Amino acid sequence: MRNTFSKGLIGLAYNDFLTAFTADATTPVEIIGTQARLIPIGRKDDEMAVTSIFLSTLSLVKEFRGLVSDIAKLSKAGRLYCFTEVSFPVFFANDPLKKNNRFDGLAVVVTSGRIKDAMIFEMKIGNDMLDSKQIETYVDMAHSLGIHKIMSISNQFVPSENTYPIPLDIPRKDKDVVLSHSSWKRIMALAMVLVKDNNLNIADSDQASIMEEVVRYMADCGCIKSFDRMSKEWKAVAEDLGCLSCALDAKLKDCYEVVVRDWLQEERDIAIDLTLQLSDHEFTPVYAISSKFTCLDNLVKQSLQTLKDERKLSSEFKIKNAVSNLKVTADFVSKKIIQSMNIPVPTDKTVRGKLSFVRAFFKKASTANPVGFNSLKKDITIIVVMKRKHDSLKFPLADFLDNDKTIVDTSAQITRVDVQMETDLSTKDFESSTKFIIRLEQSVSQFYAVVMQYFEKWTPPTPKATNIQPQEDNDNLRTPEREEEKSAE
Repeated sequence: MRNTFSKGLIGLAYNDFLTAFTADATTPVEIIGTQARLIPIGRKDDEMAVTSIFLSTLSLVKEFRGLVSDIAKLSKAGRLYCFTEVSFPVFFANDPLKKNNRFDGLAVVVTSGRIKDAMIFEMKIGNDMLDSKQIETYVDMAHSLGIHKIMSISNQFVPSENTYPIPLDIPRKDKDVVLSHSSWKRIMALAMVLVKDNNLNIADSDQASIMEEVVRYMADCGCIKSFDRMSKEWKAVAEDLGCLSCALDAKLKDCYEVVVRDWLQEERDIAIDLTLQLSDHEFTPVYAISSKFTCLDNLVKQSLQTLKDERKLSSEFKIKNAVSNLKVTADFVSKKIIQSMNIPVPTDKTVRGKLSFVRAFFKKASTANPVGFNSLKKDITIIVVMKRKHDSLKFPLADFLDNDKTIVDTSAQITRVDVQMETDLSTKDFESSTKFIIRLEQSVSQFYAVVMQYFEKWTPPTPKATNIQPQEDNDNLRTPEREEEKSAE
């Protein structure tokens, strides 16, 4: 039996000391205790505790402030001071509602002893949702106070911080107040990126320790949620869309909108997960193309029409330095999740050379992860896209990797090669609100990690000048300037 402390504590290896906290089948725990924490976990539903920790970290850790300020459009110049449960009872003395209203948080930026910028924060944790009337009141109060920025944070996901998750009726006089929103998971992702070993490492070791404690708290507090399930309306909509020859049920109109909004939340969740997955060595932000929309209702309307017309939900992700965007599609008719990327091919190579260019990356992927590659190989299709050709050529990946089975006209003008992976789901799994999300996120992660990350962008060759012969001795050249100089001599 293990007896770690037989010779006392002093001189003991620290790793052996830590091992004594654990037990196995033959060895009991030899020491019981809890590591002292800067931020202990108490109540797991304490909104003010989460708010206070977030705002304190914002003011203490320069790099965290920088990332949050970028998405909140808060000034990074000057000293930042943060406060919680803020009210202005004298300023709003004549309005009982506003007099008793308290902002969850207030951040002020001070330069040369004066407040140069400020932001109000509204926080919701767990399943609590933002309230339109409350936000509208805060906007009016902010306008009266000369504060032009409000940021809300909840477990509601939006395509970008500029897209607000709930409808608001803001009077024209209050339009100077800019609203932004972020999910807690997005905030946590920024914190986690900072403690990874990458180009955003925190310079100060004490601040790095604080950030690590904050990440631990966020992971353990139970207040922060991923998007892990579609709403209950998902099954009915999936059944309705599954029959290609059937007319859509008009009674499910509201259900369709719920599903689209859920998909947009999951889209954001995927982008956050990919950002974390790819930021081990360099901060690699991933954005959905839909983030360009500033009006969530317009995005929902457009996505809803596409869903009804094509019976598909699609998202496209822009990944820093990746060979192309990553497109993800859920096909309700075929019950498939489809990943795809577009590979631009060299313009200075023959048809054979262009195909070999693409094959080389697949061989690289196969060598790096043979088990993972072989598990996905059967699901991958290669599409050769040609100029002025309506019918692209499709090959199973196994055939594409075989020169003899990849027959392409040598006179064809290949513009790009598309790589597509299809993940088949059973009807039961596709219509399940939880299993669908699990399979979707697994397939996205696998496609990028096993295949897409090994592809590189083609770089056009350096332009060449025509071959110019070296000139004779410049003294023998006859130019107007030389003639003038000789006359002067």
